[in-house]
Amino acid sequence: MVSVILDNLAEGVTVEQIVADYPPLSQEQVRSILNHSGGN
Repeated sequence: MVSVILDNLAEGVTVEQIVADYPPLSQEQVRSILNHSGGN
């Protein structure tokens, strides 16, 4: 799942859209994935 989120972010999908597409995730969780991957 982490790789899917990172792929989406790399393609320009917003955190808000990812949360809308994957309701079990929160914005905080997606941002944490981004931060742990070295992204901003």
